[in-house]
Amino acid sequence: GQFRYRNYFGPHSHWTRQTVLTQEGILVVGDRYDPGKDVNGYVAGPCWLLRPEADWETDERPDRGEVKHDHHWIDAPAWDHAWWQTQKKRVLVWMHPSKDQTIGVTAHDTTPDISRPLGYEYYPTQNVHAKTTLKAGQTAVFLSVLVPFDQGQAAAETAGKIETNVDKAGTCVAKVGSTTVTVVPSGAWTVTRN
Repeated sequence: GQFRYRNYFGPHSHWTRQTVLTQEGILVVGDRYDPGKDVNGYVAGPCWLLRPEADWETDERPDRGEVKHDHHWIDAPAWDHAWWQTQKKRVLVWMHPSKDQTIGVTAHDTTPDISRPLGYEYYPTQNVHAKTTLKAGQTAVFLSVLVPFDQGQAAAETAGKIETNVDKAGTCVAKVGSTTVTVVPSGAWTVTRN
């Protein structure tokens, strides 16, 4: 899928998000931001809300520590599980490393539309983000890859199967094991398997 916002954050700016969800459950997201002169110097980028580590079966307040992360990937528990699932899941969020971008994690409280109640409060979330300083007229490209995996499996094992690339034209390529997803700025995409 793809959508595009005009005048996003400021006049004459555009944000385009392209997504591909594979049959394996891998979500590849290419974000392109074309900043106008009114947002020159702003800091921007994509954000993903993740659950922190906690025992979600109890009513104890979860730790507000950071989500486990290593450079450009972050491992977190799944938000929830379907009734038919027999194995609990986790998610690994991989953000393509770029010399012009930084990746961080910020804890914050949530609202009822995002999290379940904990007494009179709500469970906190972790905002995982990539960010860069915008330059008017220069497209900023971000590539995020979200990969589900079984709880108990080492996150580093999953991360070790991921390779990403963003070329000068803005084409995003994500390889996860034997599955390769390519998304080009025109909106075309492919999924290949070895």
